[in-house]
Amino acid sequence: MALGSNNGSPRIFLTVGFGRIRQKTLENKQKVDSSTPGAVKRLKQDKTETWALEHDYVSGIIENIFYKEDAQYGNSFEVTIRDVADLYQVSFSEDSRFWFDFMKKLPNLDLKKEVKITAYDFEDKSGKRRAGVSVEQSGIKIKSYYETQNEDKTWNLLHGFPSGEGVDFKDKDELKMYFIKVKKFLRNEFMTKFKDSFDNKTHSTATEEDDSFTPPADDDLPF
Repeated sequence: MALGSNNGSPRIFLTVGFGRIRQKTLENKQKVDSSTPGAVKRLKQDKTETWALEHDYVSGIIENIFYKEDAQYGNSFEVTIRDVADLYQVSFSEDSRFWFDFMKKLPNLDLKKEVKITAYDFEDKSGKRRAGVSVEQSGIKIKSYYETQNEDKTWNLLHGFPSGEGVDFKDKDELKMYFIKVKKFLRNEFMTKFKDSFDNKTHSTATEEDDSFTPPADDDLPF
C-alpha cells in the first residue's frame, strides 16, 4: 500500500501541507469537500477553508521531478512516484519548508530504490516549530546532503549551502531575504544536479493530462 491511510488508485494528485500528505481530488476528478467521507478541514493562512483526505506517507519509485511555474498559485516542484500500477504526483510548493527539507536529502537518494516520504509539522518541547519530511529507503532515514550535526547540536553547512550567519531571524524582512536566497540556491542545485535524471523542463500551466491538479495551499510559507 503506497499511501498510509488509503487503498491506492491508478493516479492520485497530492500536496504536502499541515504536516500531512493531502489529497484534494478523488480518482474521478471530483474535489474533496465537506461531504467527502474522511475529509479533514484545515484553515489556510488567509483563514479560508481547505478540505482534503490526509495520509501519513506516500511511497514508491520516483519516476520524475519537474519544476512548474504558476503566476496565480506560485511555483512548485512536482514529484511523480510509481507504486506498481499506481502513479502519484506530489506537489511541493517551492516556498515551503517541506520542499526545502526534501531537496536537502534528494542528492543522497538512490533513485533506483523505493522511497517513503512522511511529512511532519509540530512544536517541540521548547516551543520551536519543526516542519519537514522524513525520507526513508530500505528502512534507513536519509540525511541531508547539505548539513551535518555535531555532538554539541551545532550544524556544519556543506556544498555551498547559504549560511544564516549574521541574519536576525527575529526580523521578518531579514528572514524573508535569507529564505529567498535558500530557495534560489536549492532551485539551482536541482537544475544542475538532476538535469540528466529528470525531465525538469518548466511547465507554466496544467496539461490536459493533469487537469485535475489542485495547487498547493498557502499554508507553509517558511517565514
